[in-house]
Amino acid sequence: MKKLITTIFICSSFLITAQDASVYTDEYNKWSLELNTGQGKGIKPYAEGYFGSNPNKVFGDMMLNHYGLGVRYMFSPKFGIMLDGGYTNVRNFGSTESLHLELDNIRIGFQGVINATRLLNLQEKLGRFGMLFHGGIQVAHMTPQMGPNEGRNEWNGGVMFGFTPELRLT
Repeated sequence: MKKLITTIFICSSFLITAQDASVYTDEYNKWSLELNTGQGKGIKPYAEGYFGSNPNKVFGDMMLNHYGLGVRYMFSPKFGIMLDGGYTNVRNFGSTESLHLELDNIRIGFQGVINATRLLNLQEKLGRFGMLFHGGIQVAHMTPQMGPNEGRNEWNGGVMFGFTPELRLT
């Protein structure tokens, strides 16, 4: 019995020290603040005569009209949760032949997060770069700012998922 306990103790000590130390310590940021900006619009016409940009182009023209903020908490180096929100002002470009189009969209979401860089053990190869996979639920409040629906509100809910490339600053 004494030999069995000694063998288990020696093997356990070897297994623990043989692992990468960062897996067993708090050497990761538990809290992160995310800022983002980009473009939010539909690619196809919204209704007859209403479109965000040139409908003859595949992706249309580019415009920064989305701004977002998120707070992420990681339970471990690989898994966490995120609360985020965003504001998007969808409108048509002045160079299009569309009727006046403007819509405000305010969104809040709750998501689960997977740090793919750590999950796939790529942190040493990628250095300051990272990859997050995330998905969850969202609620959005939309308000048209034109036509007969001006000032009317619409609530929407849905499922969302995404992939976020990261660049670690500090």
